[in-house]
Amino acid sequence: MRQAQVQQAAMAVGEPIDLSRIATMPNTADAHRLLERVSVLGNTLQRDALVERLFAAYFHHGEDLGCRETLIAIAQSCGFDAGSVADCLYGDGRPFMGNPGATGGVPCFQFDRRVTVVGAHPAESLFGAMYEVLLESTGERQPS
Repeated sequence: MRQAQVQQAAMAVGEPIDLSRIATMPNTADAHRLLERVSVLGNTLQRDALVERLFAAYFHHGEDLGCRETLIAIAQSCGFDAGSVADCLYGDGRPFMGNPGATGGVPCFQFDRRVTVVGAHPAESLFGAMYEVLLESTGERQPS
C-alpha cells in the first residue's frame, strides 16, 4: 500500500518511478553522509546534481544506495574525486545522525538552515514550514 502511495505521488508531479527494479531496501546512512560531505566540498550545482543522481540511481535504475562503490561512482559522476568522499562512507550500517544537536530521522527537511522538520509530514505541513521561513526571511514575521 505504501509503495502504491509513493508511485501515485511521484506520478502526480510527473516523476515516474520504477519500484520493481529495487531488489532490497538499502541502509541509506552512507548516502546521507555523502550528501552532507558534498554540501561542504561542492557548490550548489554539484549538490543538486548529486541529489538528482541518487534519486535516479535508486528509483529509476534500482541501484543499491547502500553500496560504497555505487556511492563513490555517483559522487565521481558529479565531479568529486573518490578520495575526497570515500572516508565518509563507513559501510557498517552506522546510523546517520546529521548535524550535531539535530534529531536524527528520515526524511529530514531543513529550510533556510534554520528550521528543521524531521519525519514524514503531510505536504501542507511542509508548505507551512517553508512559508513561515519565507515570511521570517523577508521580515514580514518576527521569529518566535
